[in-house]
Amino acid sequence: MAKNENSFTFYYKWLIHSVDTPSYFQFRIIPIKVIFLYAAVTVLIATSIVSLVTAVQSYRQLGEMAEIYRTHFPPMEIVDGKLIVSGDTPVMYSGEEIQIIVDVSEKTSRLDTVYTKGMIFQETQLIFFNGINEPAELPYSQLTLGDIDADSFFQYRGGIAMGMLIVLEILFLLRWVISKALYVVLASFFVGLISEMHRVILARNHRLIIAVTAVIPIIFLETIETLIQNANLVSLMFPTVYNGFLIFNLSVYGLLIILGTRSYIAPFIAQNPQGGSDQ
Repeated sequence: MAKNENSFTFYYKWLIHSVDTPSYFQFRIIPIKVIFLYAAVTVLIATSIVSLVTAVQSYRQLGEMAEIYRTHFPPMEIVDGKLIVSGDTPVMYSGEEIQIIVDVSEKTSRLDTVYTKGMIFQETQLIFFNGINEPAELPYSQLTLGDIDADSFFQYRGGIAMGMLIVLEILFLLRWVISKALYVVLASFFVGLISEMHRVILARNHRLIIAVTAVIPIIFLETIETLIQNANLVSLMFPTVYNGFLIFNLSVYGLLIILGTRSYIAPFIAQNPQGGSDQ
């Protein structure tokens, strides 16, 4: 990498070569603050993609549920933040993939165990299950709903999906930032051990450059894995695969750390066979 390249070119090359451990040594010219900024941008892009896809899928599911409601449920309306149903409850629809329950007694808070997707209409709130994240509890007072019918579902599903997009983006950001920060802290320690085995003492910034760069392919992997999970390909085709994602990702990260560290210190070892400190 040339020092006169612009930031975008640097960022693009850093992303591409994050899987190419022999290239790690060239990243030493990038300031550690810039490396952290690149990593933050990458996490933001990845979480935005996952959140958007999840919200779009939820939008589509709400449309499907509107058609089900049109056929199977009595008229309902929201009065002063409470659900009023024209008939007895609970009323239940159980399809092939989703379940919808209306129960103003609020005794029902979970779907039947065979279902992961659906909705539960309680007296004061709607509980939405998308099959991926924890159930979302949406108080009627925040949804500003009146009469509940199929048209209402179609009218408000955009707002619900947008709300989910914002919430999911925040949750994914927090989870990924915390988990990747933990990865980097632990990995920088192992980078130091590996370099010391080759009689090279790496400064903290150099250790962090290796640890942060190696975590980028893991972010790519987790993005793909989450999108696969959202599409239900894992549960339908490979039910035992998802449980192995974490182990696989950690194994890949460990391999990148080992190979990246050896590549990073190789030029220094060639110039100083007796070892020393690489500041």
